Parts: sequence; structure tokens; C-alpha cells
Amino acid sequence: MMLADLLFMGLVQQDLDNAPNRIRHSEELVKNSVKAYNASPFFPRYRDCDMALLITKKCINCDMCEPECPNQAISMGADIYQIDADRCTECIGHYETPTCQKVCPIPNTIITDPAHQESEEQLWDKFVLLHHADKI
Repeated sequence: MMLADLLFMGLVQQDLDNAPNRIRHSEELVKNSVKAYNASPFFPRYRDCDMALLITKKCINCDMCEPECPNQAISMGADIYQIDADRCTECIGHYETPTCQKVCPIPNTIITDPAHQESEEQLWDKFVLLHHADKI
């Protein structure tokens, strides 16, 4: 074997030996990814976002929003659809803007909920717990 082959095999073995350490630190990797995403200048939409969403009485029960929610936060209430603030991330981690607002045919029916103020970091934490809890 040539020296280059031996060096390559040594690097591969070293990489394999370190694999369990990388797996054990998956929570840190997820959090660092979220921090990098938050720091990205390409996603400024979430910089000022600080509330979950709310469906107002303008709702006509058209069924457009419920299947679009990636967090399954929308369900039928007593009279109109409602948003579970514990599951709503304003589509952070999925889309650039909340899809429920995009698909709603009645303007200003889905608005920010002043009763559920959350920071961008809290919304990201919620996203990670909802969709990546098995990796932390």
C-alpha cells in the first residue's frame, strides 16, 4: 500500500471512531442549525415576528386552512376554525409566510394573536420540539 492509501484509511477510521460523539451531540447540531438559519439575511420575514396566529369571527369555515397547516395546529372549534397556540409556529421551519393566511379567501381573517406573544426563538424551539423531538 502507498502512504496516501494508509493516510486515507487512517482518516476514515478516525472519522468512524468519532461518529458516536457526533450522534450524541445531535441536539446541539439542531440548535446550531436553527441559530444559523435565524442569523441568515435571506430570511428576514421572521425578524419581527412575535405572536402566534388567531382565526377571527370572519371565518366562513371553508376548510382551506386546516389541511395546509404543517403543525396540525388548526382544528374545527364550536363555530369556526381555531388555532392551537401551543402548536402554531407561524410556519417557521416550513414556509416563508404562514400558509393559513395565504390560502384564506377572506382578508384579515387570520391575524396575529396578542394573547400569545412569543419570540422568534420560542417559535423555533416549538418547531424543533414538534418536528425533531426524536433527535434531541
